[in-house]
Amino acid sequence: MRTILPVVRSVLVISIVILHSTCGDDPAPTQTLPTACQAQGVHAIAVLGTGLTCIPTNAFQNVSEALGPPDFRQTGDGKLEFDGFVSLGVEGSITLFMGSCIQDLSGTDLRVFQSVSTEAVEVQVSQSETGPFVSLGAKICDDTCDFDLAGSGLNNVRVVRVIDRERIQFVNAQCDNVGPSPGADIDAVQVLH
Repeated sequence: MRTILPVVRSVLVISIVILHSTCGDDPAPTQTLPTACQAQGVHAIAVLGTGLTCIPTNAFQNVSEALGPPDFRQTGDGKLEFDGFVSLGVEGSITLFMGSCIQDLSGTDLRVFQSVSTEAVEVQVSQSETGPFVSLGAKICDDTCDFDLAGSGLNNVRVVRVIDRERIQFVNAQCDNVGPSPGADIDAVQVLH
């Protein structure tokens, strides 16, 4: 019996660690995230899906530019002299997997870095890449805008969808009248809590 007890105790400890290292809908989020959840940083680490639009005129379609920390820069004075972001296009979207869990704590929980000009975005979140997705609302972003999980019914999420809502500001926005970076220009998404 003595030799079995340490094995059972080890299995129990391993099971507890595995259960707490995911971003499930924990009933009581805490300031400290599970160790495995923090292991990959506070920015998006993978693109799970895209719905880019305005493809013929969109000069900034590299979706990997939304990964990692913000790195937008202007390389010159022309309309095409930028890098470090992806343009979603009018009503376009990108779905990202975050490097750590986003928890519903006091204050805002998530930051979107939107570059080039002031444009509106909607943020939706989910615990799974297949949904269901819950909207955290739409905001007009100038460089950054913050979103809060409060009221979403979710305590922990790791999947974020950013959708262009340029038509909130410009009702007649079309792919042929918005220039080479149509829609919201997403540089990065960051976990705040």
